[in-house]
Amino acid sequence: MKSTKKYPTVALIYDFDGTLSPKNMQEYDFLQAIGIKDSSKFWEESEALSKKQDANHVLSYMSLMLKKARYSEVSITREAFQKFGKSISLYKGVKEWFELTRKMGEEIGVKVLHYINSSGLKEMIEGTDIYKEFEAVYACSFMYDANGVAYWPAVAVDFTAKTQVLFMINKGIRHIYENRKVNRFMPEADRPIPFRHMIYFGDGETDIPCMRLVKEQGGNAIAIFAKGNESKRQAAEELVRDARVNFACVADYTKGKEIYKTVETILRRVKVEWDFQNMRQSNLDRFTNKEIKHKNVRKMKALTSTDFHFEGQSGVYNGKVRDVYSVGDKLVMVATDRISAFDVILPKGIPFKGQILNQIASKFLDATSDICPNWKQATPDPNVTVGIRCEGFPVEMIVRGYLCGSAWRAYKSGVREICGVKLPEGMRENEKFAEPIITPTTKAEIGEHDADISKEEIISKGLVSAEDYAVIEKYTMDLFKCGTEIAAKRGLILVDTKYEFGKANGTIYLMDEIHTPDSSRYFYKEGYEERFEKGEAQKQLSKEFVREWLMDNGFQGKAGQQVPEMTDAVVEGITARYVELYENITGEKFEGKSDEDIAARIEKNVKAYLNS
Repeated sequence: MKSTKKYPTVALIYDFDGTLSPKNMQEYDFLQAIGIKDSSKFWEESEALSKKQDANHVLSYMSLMLKKARYSEVSITREAFQKFGKSISLYKGVKEWFELTRKMGEEIGVKVLHYINSSGLKEMIEGTDIYKEFEAVYACSFMYDANGVAYWPAVAVDFTAKTQVLFMINKGIRHIYENRKVNRFMPEADRPIPFRHMIYFGDGETDIPCMRLVKEQGGNAIAIFAKGNESKRQAAEELVRDARVNFACVADYTKGKEIYKTVETILRRVKVEWDFQNMRQSNLDRFTNKEIKHKNVRKMKALTSTDFHFEGQSGVYNGKVRDVYSVGDKLVMVATDRISAFDVILPKGIPFKGQILNQIASKFLDATSDICPNWKQATPDPNVTVGIRCEGFPVEMIVRGYLCGSAWRAYKSGVREICGVKLPEGMRENEKFAEPIITPTTKAEIGEHDADISKEEIISKGLVSAEDYAVIEKYTMDLFKCGTEIAAKRGLILVDTKYEFGKANGTIYLMDEIHTPDSSRYFYKEGYEERFEKGEAQKQLSKEFVREWLMDNGFQGKAGQQVPEMTDAVVEGITARYVELYENITGEKFEGKSDEDIAARIEKNVKAYLNS
């Protein structure tokens, strides 16, 4: 969704002790006032108390502060703590830093806000010269009695609470007492500051969960260390090596120094990505199917699971996007609205997707039935195909007419043989092969990745007999030729696709979907030659836009990565693109009802067919 804001907002979030200030804030005047000359003794006693009571380490130090102050008859009012805060020293450049970065943001086109997320004491921070610079300060604090004297901890911000603070900033929650709002659903588009627009500054162990969270969610984390402090420098560098932070910088906030340059670069990147996303969305809006665009996506129903019990049913297989029911010698294949990418099923369904793919596949199965037998017998429902129950071959026949996608990535890295097929030197991305090539893959389980395999390996491993492979190889080339001709009539180029085959009663059948945007890649014919000569990206008609959205948001299916939130706007946009795909590939206007009980309709239609 295109943002209604004129510019992105970026949150610069700081720990305090060791990040903005060289020491723990209690070590300036407070500990001396309560008679402690060696600050390490105080922290050792606090740690011992924590262990003895099995207590939170932050609550332990706060409790010890009150106990020691009372014993020494030192005032523990809010005003007294604020007075202690006035003595806190700051790293070089900190006082000027906030105005510098605000001006930097204005020049770049980014709004910069500053936040504190600290295990230190809020009351002491209030006494510093920089307190007024922060949009909000999330830190430990005390409760005060009627006389204004501290008597009990009000807020304890340990490393767990610090991560919760990030979500509070993300959702615009200003006050600690409102923390229950953190767990309430808020669409990503409504959140004031997305994680990718956060820069986290920290120095100690309590900051590691926050720094890692921000980094993994697409933001940036900077480990700060004091110049000359070798142990802190080594710790910061280790965080970089372990990929827990993006950068490690010396604690100097002066203009032109490392921190300044790093933040400036990050802000410029945020602005460029912001502009890019808005430009892409504006372009999408121009071509979005108007009927879909103006429907409320929350009223558009998506079929994400099924649980049918048909008479004579002997089993059900739940694939990534289809649910296949075995009924006698038939298969009832239900195309759900689930969507997968990078071999991962995404968390939300896409309204109409199942219907669109099933109807495209049905049309192409009919159009190619003279080339080879296929499994289809009927389409009793827009989301359902009923057909012959086959024993599928454990391979997928990938046929490529052009060098692109994973084949190009392998070629670019120096590979000149794919699945036993030798490739000529000097080819360019999206170049047409002299003749289409077949690059088979194995069929992987859900969550696993398909693997390339050669014709020779398929036969030698007994996955498909030599006799049967010869048949499916010919069918593959003939089907691709037909698909290419049909696409050309629609002003399209069928770039690559996959076919699956199986066997029943000695006959080989084409199975599953065929020539859909989920199983195929199309280029627009118009402009192909010109774009190819200029080395420009081709205009595609496939579900590649889903992969691009995921990659833009930091997800490629790798371990530790999280699928970005699929907002209503994202789901609506994907539905609109699938409608566009349908209408371009078939040349027909798509018709779908958004208010139906899809499962009930399917059950009714399939039962009527099976009983006919």
